[in-house]
Amino acid sequence: MVRFVSQENEDEAEERATIVILAARAPRNLKGKLPEKRTDGWLEVEIGKFYNGESGDDNGDVEARLLDSRPFHAKVGLIIEGIEFRPI
Repeated sequence: MVRFVSQENEDEAEERATIVILAARAPRNLKGKLPEKRTDGWLEVEIGKFYNGESGDDNGDVEARLLDSRPFHAKVGLIIEGIEFRPI
């Protein structure tokens, strides 16, 4: 999830969070985004959007989180080698 820390609380951010399916054999009824393979071999998935306008009222910290949605499940095998923020 991606949010402006000063403008949105965690509950609001979690409500609009993006579910990303990383399992190779995910159930078909699972709703979420699948990563797309890029030409350079990396996998890419959009996890959120934010707008930093010119008004000055949206200055501040931006927080991005990657969480496992399964409680008490071992977090193994995922290696993140980069996170990219792009202008929209």
